[in-house]
Amino acid sequence: MSATTKRFYPATLLKAAGCSAETLRSWRTRNGLFPETQNSGVWNKFSIVDMFVAWIVADLTKRRIAAQSAVDAAMACAPILETICDFPSDEAHPDNMQDVFLAVAYRIAKSNSILGLKLTADEPPLVHLIEAETSVRVALNQGFSILIDLRNLILVVGTVVIDDVDFENAQGERSRWIGQFSDLRKAEAEARSSAGRMVASATVSGKRRAVRK
Repeated sequence: MSATTKRFYPATLLKAAGCSAETLRSWRTRNGLFPETQNSGVWNKFSIVDMFVAWIVADLTKRRIAAQSAVDAAMACAPILETICDFPSDEAHPDNMQDVFLAVAYRIAKSNSILGLKLTADEPPLVHLIEAETSVRVALNQGFSILIDLRNLILVVGTVVIDDVDFENAQGERSRWIGQFSDLRKAEAEARSSAGRMVASATVSGKRRAVRK
């Protein structure tokens, strides 16, 4: 069993994403989330990576991104998440879900990475794994205006897929991770505000030049 093994029922996925069954159904039938589960004729099951993807869809829609764009972006993140979550078989017992998730969580935390998303109308979403060496501001300047801290993701999903008693080892890191995530969102908001001012300034300058002519 690995992070891509489908063993969780929809109820667990719903808890991880924090959405209703009706919302998940809409994402799947209208927007194409998890197309491999459509018309399967059996009870659908989902993997850890699937739960990460569903959480990303929910997070993006909360940021007022259209459901279709959110689903497309999250699905584009899946291959990167699968690569990050891949671990040697000797790091976790294949039949122990807690071991598997802790191995996945360790790899994500160790990577200290952020997913950068660039969404442009009429173009496929662009996803980039921003390494720890790349600053948030540099990533934003490159056009990746949507940033997802993977450490926050494992905190949310982790509380669902493993027992709280086993997750207590990570609680000492929780405040630091959430603090870093808050700083990230603050930097993102500041960068967007700055970009908006630059656009407004350029527009005003253009109008002034037009008036002079």
